Amino acid sequence: MRQDPLRIYRYRLEIDRIEQAGFCEVTIGDLSTDPIEYREGDEPATERKLNGPNKYANITLKWGIADSAELADWQQLVADDATWLGDARRSVVLRMQNEAGAEKAAFEVVRVQFGSETHLP
Repeated sequence: MRQDPLRIYRYRLEIDRIEQAGFCEVTIGDLSTDPIEYREGDEPATERKLNGPNKYANITLKWGIADSAELADWQQLVADDATWLGDARRSVVLRMQNEAGAEKAAFEVVRVQFGSETHLP
């Protein structure tokens, strides 16, 4: 039997390459790209569709436990609005594990900003 206090938390969160917390549930939102309609002035009335700006949905982490204050410190940095948001962005890796603790998948997200809806104890 594993002696791991985080064993029921199948999703591990790394912030800037350091494991910070475990979570039971993770939801990764959709990515969407809005098309831009474009045509030259001397072309027929048919418009071309080009890729427009990407829109990323939120990543939601639920039912977690952390053994450091890094998440709370990051949230406070953003909430205080005392720093430029570019300095408050972090690289985050979400690692999914099976019941034996072996890694099954990893998702890296760069330049993450701490969310606007936060419920920390």
